[in-house]
Order: sequence, then C-alpha cells, then structure tokens
Amino acid sequence: MNKTLVRTALTTDQTGRSVQLDYYLLSEYAAGLEQYGTEVVLRRGREDERCAVGCITPLASSMTRIIGLLAEATVTPTGLRDVLEDIL
Repeated sequence: MNKTLVRTALTTDQTGRSVQLDYYLLSEYAAGLEQYGTEVVLRRGREDERCAVGCITPLASSMTRIIGLLAEATVTPTGLRDVLEDIL
C-alpha cells in the first residue's frame, strides 16, 4: 500500500487545544485493479489518532476530491467512516 499526504488542516479539539489533521491518499491493488482510499491522522502533541479506509474508488481524482471535502470540513479520524458513508 502506498500513502501520499494530500492536505493538512489546523483546528482545535473540544478542550481548545490545537490539533493538526493530515489527510492521505492510499493506493493499493485489489482484485487486479488499483484502488484508492484515505487515511486521516489527528496529531495532538505526542498523541496520534488515525483511521484508514481503503478501496473506496478506482479513480485517484475522485478520491483526491473527496479528501479535499474532508479537509475543508476538518473531519477527524473518529468521524471519517460516518462521513464517507454519507458522501458515498
């Protein structure tokens, strides 16, 4: 699996602490086709929280567009799966 950083967003958590959200494009071969997904990593000091969802689409451009929407909405790892279900 390959992982490429696409976007970064800065926001605050519920306690008002600054956090960084990194949005990655994932690519892997599944069933003979290249498939794309995403991983969101929340960085808070030395703590990292992450969630990855693979094999969402065979189109890198579509996944990149979705990642842009996730970053604009500052979607966190906790909400990633729910938001993707709503988008797709």
